[in-house]
Amino acid sequence: MPVVPNLPASVTINAWTGEAADSTGALAAVTKPWATVPAPKSMMVLAAEIPDMRDWAHDKVGWGLVMEHRQNVSVADNCALAGMPEAIKELRKFRQGVVLGWSPECGTKNLIRYLEDGTTKNVKIGSDVKRGKAPDALPHYLLILGGPAKIPWKVQYTLNLCAAVGRLDLDGAGLENYVAAVVSNWTGTGTPLEVANCLLWSVNRGGTDITALMQTTVAGPVLEALQGDDDIGAKARFRFGEDATHAELKKMLSTNKPGLVVTTSHGRTGPLGDQAAMRRDLGLPVDRDNMICAPSDLLDAWEPNGAIWYAHACCSAGCDTGSVFADLFKPTALSKTLERIGELGAQSAPLPVALLGARKPLRAFIGHVEPTFDWTLISDDMAQPLTSSIKYALYDNLFEKNPMTVGGAFDSYYRQVGSLFNEQDMALAGLQRFVPGAEQAALRARLGALDRRSLVIHGDPAVALPALGVQQ
Repeated sequence: MPVVPNLPASVTINAWTGEAADSTGALAAVTKPWATVPAPKSMMVLAAEIPDMRDWAHDKVGWGLVMEHRQNVSVADNCALAGMPEAIKELRKFRQGVVLGWSPECGTKNLIRYLEDGTTKNVKIGSDVKRGKAPDALPHYLLILGGPAKIPWKVQYTLNLCAAVGRLDLDGAGLENYVAAVVSNWTGTGTPLEVANCLLWSVNRGGTDITALMQTTVAGPVLEALQGDDDIGAKARFRFGEDATHAELKKMLSTNKPGLVVTTSHGRTGPLGDQAAMRRDLGLPVDRDNMICAPSDLLDAWEPNGAIWYAHACCSAGCDTGSVFADLFKPTALSKTLERIGELGAQSAPLPVALLGARKPLRAFIGHVEPTFDWTLISDDMAQPLTSSIKYALYDNLFEKNPMTVGGAFDSYYRQVGSLFNEQDMALAGLQRFVPGAEQAALRARLGALDRRSLVIHGDPAVALPALGVQQ
């Protein structure tokens, strides 16, 4: 095991409560208990090799709807989605999908497959199981229906390691809007999407603030790749640093109608004493003036119309009950921030819900459930960025000549989660042999794995951008 450098004295997260001090904190005096919590075996598997992820209808690939198990509904009716919204039935029919259920008894080990003959099958979760549409197989595409209070984030985290997973936390008109766009592939929604128009918006407060690091390691490499593409080039527009205001964001969105939006910033997580405000504003991008923009104001200026949005910000996708990082830090403003976020309970963030349910909805939203850390953006020697898989997903995969689906695009990203948990396992073995640096290695690996696993997709994971040069 390589020697691990001394750990930094403090850690910074990309959360913004209204006070800069709330985003930085020191590690607990004793970190060994946190660092040595072993990873569940289900999280140590590497993402399965997938044939051709673009062919979601293939019997060996498959698309499945995962809903909360209805104990008082017959198997046949669960299979037929009886009593469910018509839009869900329409989406299942369009995707030629199968129906699966989840209950607390399933945990992260299996799903319930409903069959037309009134029987069920337990479908195991893992990379070494049968795949596709067969009664005992796990589809490669899975769409979780409902919010994390119904089907926990932990289930999505585990499934991400062996499948392409999205979540649809919509109802009413929002659900109908999104499904109508999916089944029509966003045709008939007005002005065609100009896929080559990309927008990168990156707040940079300078100095040691994590926003500077996010611009350097996330937004910068994606912009460089897009502008180096012959079919995109100058059509990839950006607003960085002092120009990263909400006024500019709304202006660029409405003017350029981008196919891809990438934002890096702090995510709003305050004021800590007002839970209603925290829920309302959870994860909204904080601009250079420390301001946020309500989703309704954003939609007054711009219609997503099939774009994909990646938001690297604290809680941009939602939050969970409690925080897995809570015991890692000394009692500081940062630990209080984590505690208050965890007290909100499991929920989706308002921005993805609003954009996916809009009249001309977003295709997919990718963001974090927990805060992300400065440590996880750079390597142990503080020199090399660890975000190449984000660039690979957002450029190399989404803009292929035959574009990858959004779920397939992040396959290599989720492989890193399994690899990091395996690194932690090896470090724990080294710790038992008193290998120098083993505890620090275990801590870094676990922190990196838990950070990366909290990246989730909102929306149908089988959607894809049109090919460059092809109007939708």
